[in-house]
Amino acid sequence: MLNFSNFDLIKDHKNIMRKAQFFILSAFAIVVTSFFISQWIEPHTIPDISSVLKEEIFVFNNIVEKTEKVIEESKSVKEAKFNLEEYIQYVEMYCLKKGFKITFDTSNLVFDQDSNRVEGYINITLQSPNILLKKKLEILKQFS
Repeated sequence: MLNFSNFDLIKDHKNIMRKAQFFILSAFAIVVTSFFISQWIEPHTIPDISSVLKEEIFVFNNIVEKTEKVIEESKSVKEAKFNLEEYIQYVEMYCLKKGFKITFDTSNLVFDQDSNRVEGYINITLQSPNILLKKKLEILKQFS
């Protein structure tokens, strides 16, 4: 009787080596394919949109929104007047640090303590070297 065990081991070893080679080659092919697909899908440059997005616009919109909120969240006419004056001082200093000029025209705003209401308009203007923004903010708040 012949012993084929060595021959079987060599044959099994060759099969294992082929499977390992196929596994390594398949993994490499998957990685290379994924890389090329990602390069094809992903843009090579990111467009610079900073010139389109002006900081002044966002700052101005936030200031207008918070100006309304200062009046709305006040509990009395006296508090509304005080809060608005404090807010205006804060915003003017903030804008000065940013290089903007902001003005609040509150001459058309009436703080009537007899009828317990704030009524009128606030004209807000923000000016920078790049842009000029204006908003007429209508205020009507009745306190209880």
